Amino acid sequence: MSKRRMKILWAIFCVLAAIPLVWNFFFFRVPVVKAKTALELLAGAADRVALLDIRSCADYDSFRLIPSVNMPYDEKFAEKDFSGFRGKKILVLCESGLLSAPAVRILIRKGFDAHNVRDGMAAVIPAAGRKGLSQPLGFLGPCGKPASPPSLPLGAFPQNMQVFTGYGVKPLYTLFALILGIIFFRTKNETHRLLGWAMAAFFVGENGCAANYTFFADHDSHFLEYIHITGMLFCFGFFAYAASKGVKLHLLRYERPGSPCALRPLCGSCSGAGNPGCGLLNAFIFLGFALALCSLIPLFGRLWMVSLNSEIWGVFYNYSHPALYQLFEIRYCPVLAFGFFIAASVVIWKNRDMELAQALFAAGTGAMGFSFFRFMLFGVFRETPVWFEVWEELTEAVFIGALVVYLRLFSGLWPRKGEKGKNSPAGD
Repeated sequence: MSKRRMKILWAIFCVLAAIPLVWNFFFFRVPVVKAKTALELLAGAADRVALLDIRSCADYDSFRLIPSVNMPYDEKFAEKDFSGFRGKKILVLCESGLLSAPAVRILIRKGFDAHNVRDGMAAVIPAAGRKGLSQPLGFLGPCGKPASPPSLPLGAFPQNMQVFTGYGVKPLYTLFALILGIIFFRTKNETHRLLGWAMAAFFVGENGCAANYTFFADHDSHFLEYIHITGMLFCFGFFAYAASKGVKLHLLRYERPGSPCALRPLCGSCSGAGNPGCGLLNAFIFLGFALALCSLIPLFGRLWMVSLNSEIWGVFYNYSHPALYQLFEIRYCPVLAFGFFIAASVVIWKNRDMELAQALFAAGTGAMGFSFFRFMLFGVFRETPVWFEVWEELTEAVFIGALVVYLRLFSGLWPRKGEKGKNSPAGD
């Protein structure tokens, strides 16, 4: 692929990756207060501050803060009577902070002093559970009975696994990712350099995650989590691109000089690589459309509000997976994957351009792989999110371990006794 075309693809990928960040900036461009600040305001100046809970009546009745008023957000929200809030600072609360942002805009247009409670009830739960509030507020549950914030009691084993994977496994595989990236970047082999880019994206993403958990209470930095999930998205894509190139050249021997295509016995008479009758290209067209359809599966899953207070080794900890992150994982990524797969199939169908289609297909595989990974893991462990975090770390460790095995056995970059290191099999 020409350098000019590659630069254009890079620009497209970067713009698409930046869209969620830009959307987040403009969508939440309203006055915001953090959950802890909101609770302090309610406790200290209840006569001048009002909490407007815009969740559904069912959600409100099942669990709510005591000093709150319920007005569900719907298509007629702007027509409701807010005169009782005149002269007060209105704190608008929903489950995740997504619905409360447009609600705040409506109230501001009506002349009210309204503020969005950042991350909604998902952030209020840990803020209320932490010690340090001057006047802790109460909650009511079903039938108006006093309630406590949702919690997740943990035994010794899950606590130990959380600490082991977070402070033992994660730093270790992050270090190995850095070492692997340096080794792969030192070669001139295109496949290995793509793996180097995958490791660079992985390293940046995992350090964003580590910084979020280390320096921010309740790991609530949206920007650092964006760095984390975008790094993982690019890692999946680069790895898929490297793997597809390796399979094409070394297993299928497609377009490899001096070597017949491995699929030739299956095709019968070969029309030549890239020609309209090429079986591999025609199968690729079908595969692209098929995966485009399958990539939409997460779109039909619902967003969940999960926020559970817990303790790990006597230290307060909150398990949450905000809806904002789920929007990226199971709404935006499936759309990206769908677009890339369709584009890859059309490029082969119309232009027989395997190189460009391969890059687009890898981008689709990366978006789909990341989306399915999070969709499956969160769906399975939604009610016990400690295992969501533990298995995320363990599977990432397995991924890095697999690359170490590849480096040792197949890359030619790890010399054995009596051998000198080589770059990789010829022809790559």
